Amino acid sequence: MAFPTFYPRHAASMARFKTTDDKGRASYSPEYTRPPQVVTNGPFALVKWEPGRLLRMEQNAHYWDKAALKLKAVEMLVANDAQSAFIQYEQGDIDWLADVSQDIAYPLKVQGRTDLRSAAAFGTAFLTVNCAATVPELGDQKNPLADQRVRQAISMAIERNTLVQSVTRLGEAPAMHYMPPGFFEGYQAQGVAAENIEQAKKLLAEAGYPEGKGFPTVSIIYNSDNTIRRDLAASIANQLRQKLGINIDARGVELKTYRNEITTERYTLGLAAWYGDYMDPSTFTDKYLSTAENNDSNWGPPEYDALCAKAREEADPIKRFQLLGQAESMINQQLPIIPLYHYVNLSLNRDNVKGLYTNAKNLTVFKPVSIDP
Repeated sequence: MAFPTFYPRHAASMARFKTTDDKGRASYSPEYTRPPQVVTNGPFALVKWEPGRLLRMEQNAHYWDKAALKLKAVEMLVANDAQSAFIQYEQGDIDWLADVSQDIAYPLKVQGRTDLRSAAAFGTAFLTVNCAATVPELGDQKNPLADQRVRQAISMAIERNTLVQSVTRLGEAPAMHYMPPGFFEGYQAQGVAAENIEQAKKLLAEAGYPEGKGFPTVSIIYNSDNTIRRDLAASIANQLRQKLGINIDARGVELKTYRNEITTERYTLGLAAWYGDYMDPSTFTDKYLSTAENNDSNWGPPEYDALCAKAREEADPIKRFQLLGQAESMINQQLPIIPLYHYVNLSLNRDNVKGLYTNAKNLTVFKPVSIDP
């Protein structure tokens, strides 16, 4: 299975690090993951690991195609923050910066820096919605977002093009689907409804809030260390106030508090995202199973669970995609989340670094990589 959790481990090399408790349960000391004990089978072997500082890999003497390797070693430096890593790149201390923050990338884009690389990512930013009948923010008052019509109205009122052109500004695509489109041939899902202010107002009125009257003030929570999310929350709140007449506040909190409020479902609206763990639609659809720990929306109708269950049992790949497409369509229509935009992966490398390629999962195979003097 192509996911690190399921990768096989070399049992013989782990044996001397095995311990058993008084109930017979086995566990392993993490020392077997450190050089020189760790056993790997790729083109490069881990020979040095200084936690918080660096990792060094050198050519694996036992690799089946060692003659094809172009680098003698790869060394990864650990930086305390994104700005420190960028400074190291600018000073020539590193050749490749695998992940560049949006705050750093946008000025480089404006400057026309050709060493800034971009690729569509397998991830989506969205508003996560607490669909519970009541939420702590509103006390005993009913939660208007429990009504699907309200969620649809909010989605129809958001100008996604404005968000990617004025806030994120790095070539992200406005999201009309939960799952990034174009990755799987034959996979289709119905998207969210297009921007339509009149229809949004009609739905809001049908839900009991004509022109936003009687709609309680609710918050969009975001982690305050992320300036992009801060600006997104402010932009969305302003759009909804102006177009629908509803009171939305942008509320930034410390990252630990943000995570706790989202995972314990103590929020009303929140800025969130999901990157696929593996290249299959189920990495997105499984998140919103009623039993999933990552389902933070208090949403998960039995029909949705049933579609995903059928997909797990379906051997025909075409029929399986159809079932998963139907499941995603339910998300896009019922909106336990409101898709905003699809991410891009951003990296920096000079032209003398050859053999790197940008990809959706931001994974790198070092075998073909070389560096010209």
